[in-house]
Amino acid sequence: MENISCVLEEVELDGRPSSEHLLIKVAGRYTAYAIDLGFLWRWEIYMEEDVMVQDGGSISLTSATEAVNHVLAFFSARDQNTICGDGLAA
Repeated sequence: MENISCVLEEVELDGRPSSEHLLIKVAGRYTAYAIDLGFLWRWEIYMEEDVMVQDGGSISLTSATEAVNHVLAFFSARDQNTICGDGLAA
């Protein structure tokens, strides 16, 4: 486990997308990025003014994209229910 902790110390994650982040998807007020950390892909979803609302880790870029799509589908449904007044606001 020491090797993993050493790798984690070298990775700076300041909560904002950098030039190393790949844009995965833009959906309404949400923007999703991924960054390759060498041992996993960290994905991050931001809302409007670069406010991170969700993040996670995936083994591959494909699985990161799938995870982002699932989370954005939930956010989209929640936003739609909030707008329509179905009482599912967070």
